[in-house]
Amino acid sequence: MNASITNSKKKYFLKWFTRNYELKRRESLWILDYLYNHDIMLEKTHFVERVDQTPRGIYMTVKGNQKPSFRFYKNGHMFKDAMQAFHEIRLNWSSHLYIEIDFEDAWQSPEYLAILEDNPNARWNDTVPEELFVVVNEALDYETLLYARQQILEKIDTTLSNGCEDKFANLTEDLKKVNHQIDRTILK
Repeated sequence: MNASITNSKKKYFLKWFTRNYELKRRESLWILDYLYNHDIMLEKTHFVERVDQTPRGIYMTVKGNQKPSFRFYKNGHMFKDAMQAFHEIRLNWSSHLYIEIDFEDAWQSPEYLAILEDNPNARWNDTVPEELFVVVNEALDYETLLYARQQILEKIDTTLSNGCEDKFANLTEDLKKVNHQIDRTILK
């Protein structure tokens, strides 16, 4: 797990979060408060997304969110009882715990992003659709070709300034090839 996410960062986030948001279930607040006050357990706590994919995780939401208010996941089973989760956390204090807090504009919150970790059981890039990879690769190819064309144009300017006709002819051929590749890329 990410060692740069210290307990003090987690505590700062928890304090900020509980001052700015209200959770749907008061038991969720009790759990966060309990973790805040127990450094050993907070050290083993990781804030992630897709907590349902973890061996031991809690999902909680804020008021106004239409999603379920609380879910506790353990070894592939889902439970709705927050008190059961609370007792499980207390009894197994040395085990890793994953928490997902669903609130509006989380990705615009520097406080949240400072403590968010990549879920080792459901990495973000495992969920990227293949079509998106294709689109991104095509965009990168296109940008690379545009950069190559710009480089060639700059070399042509330098060559013309220096009066090197042989280099100019070669660079012009290179420019034609790159422009042809750009045209093919656009027409895909």
